[in-house]
Amino acid sequence: AGLPLAGLTAYQALFTGDGGRSLEGNRPLGDLRAGQKLLVLGGSSSTGMFAVQLAKAAGAHVAATASKSSMPDGTLKTDFVSALGADRVIDYRAEDWSEKLAGQSYDMIFDCVGDNADLEKATRVLKPGGTFLSIANFAPTVPVSARFRYESLLVMANGKDLSRLVELTGQGKVKVHVDGVYPFDKVQDALARSVSSRASGKIIIDI
Repeated sequence: AGLPLAGLTAYQALFTGDGGRSLEGNRPLGDLRAGQKLLVLGGSSSTGMFAVQLAKAAGAHVAATASKSSMPDGTLKTDFVSALGADRVIDYRAEDWSEKLAGQSYDMIFDCVGDNADLEKATRVLKPGGTFLSIANFAPTVPVSARFRYESLLVMANGKDLSRLVELTGQGKVKVHVDGVYPFDKVQDALARSVSSRASGKIIIDI
């Protein structure tokens, strides 16, 4: 139940697959490969956590942002993202990721946050020709000086992409992390948790 939407979104963003297409002009999305470098903005989000795992399974170097706030089980979000496999986790409340990663020529930034200010910061981190992919910013202000391409996306249902995702899950390379399970009569509580932006992992409704 927690896999298809967020998992497919991350998969199509990073690899395009058979169903992924940009909203900026029906173009392909990511083509992340082994040895490349990815930054995930919002690494503890439901989509970000899949992106970290998928990128590591592909052999990429992964940095991610998260805060040191606690998850429901008491784990710090920064520790949670590290345990997912991220090579470097930056506490965005204490550090500026664009300063920490400046000049390191990242191939891709996957944005699960949607802050326009991150587009300006990306100019210091992405290599020329790199890609800034967002699932959270649909009115971007891309700097005139940017030498990267900007793409946004909404997930597209695709059986082949989902099959690949299920295969990776079966191999133990991708795991579904659940923030909480709510009975159907507590849907409002689940929605409040979702819009709070404090959830780490999937929110499941038990019907």
